Amino acid sequence: MSVDHVCLCVTDLPLSIAWYANVLGLRHTRRSEPHFYPGCRDSPAFLTSRAPGGGGGGPAVNLALLRVGEEDRIPDHRGAHVAFTLPLPGWERARGELPRLLAANGGGGGRLDVEECDYGVQRSLFFQDPDGNVLELATWL
Repeated sequence: MSVDHVCLCVTDLPLSIAWYANVLGLRHTRRSEPHFYPGCRDSPAFLTSRAPGGGGGGPAVNLALLRVGEEDRIPDHRGAHVAFTLPLPGWERARGELPRLLAANGGGGGRLDVEECDYGVQRSLFFQDPDGNVLELATWL
């Protein structure tokens, strides 16, 4: 068994699609399928890290972005987050580039900060998307 996708709630779907493309390099997929955004405006947009043809290093990240109204936003995630893993060289590159990428793409949830944690066996970078969803980039040592 493996994870098919993770779904996050967002208030502005086009903005979030662009943010995830620009900050994390995810591609908007399933665009031509009528049951998903943009064919069905009320359905989620699917994004992936997998290169066309299935190439690339490691398993794909598949993310669904579901539009919700501002009144349905989750104000406090209480530790809930989505973590993406990177090999150490990619994590170190992200560590250096993430503040610039957040600033260039409107930050995350109105915030530009990146929290770095060293757990001894894992190092993590925590930050937010435009709706305040908490994201983590992790590398295992």
